[in-house]
Amino acid sequence: MPDNNRIIPPCEPLKAAQSDLRVVNQVVQKMDSTLDKLQDIASDLGKVAALQEHKNNIQDKINDALEKSIKDHNQEIKENLRELDREFEKKTDSLKTAIDQVSAERREGYTNLSGKVEATEDRILKEIENLKDSMSKRMYEMDMWRYGVMGAIVLGSFLITKFIDVAKLFR
Repeated sequence: MPDNNRIIPPCEPLKAAQSDLRVVNQVVQKMDSTLDKLQDIASDLGKVAALQEHKNNIQDKINDALEKSIKDHNQEIKENLRELDREFEKKTDSLKTAIDQVSAERREGYTNLSGKVEATEDRILKEIENLKDSMSKRMYEMDMWRYGVMGAIVLGSFLITKFIDVAKLFR
């Protein structure tokens, strides 16, 4: 019977197999570590994508609000222009009536009223010039106000966009 207590020296093929087994074990451990890191990266990428989607939704809401604001301002400006047109028509009708009145008086007694007619014509021309200047000034002010509002909205949009870009840099 063989002696079981006797230690058998390891042979070379067994040592090589053990060495290979250690190398394979180290590779497997590194692969496990790499997989864990990849899972962490995938999770982080999912969070970043969700955050970006949220930011995009917020920006879309801001853009929609700005578009609505611009449309509202444009509508308000159009209504103001319509009101100015109505006022202009009223003034024009009033001036036409005054001119017709002056013409009737002229026909009735041109010789007696020539001085009055000239004074009335001067007054009417001044009124027309003043009205024209006033309307031109109002139109200019309305245009400047409208462009100012549009510029402020564009500047606000630009600043919000840049703020979001800067916020991205700090994250």
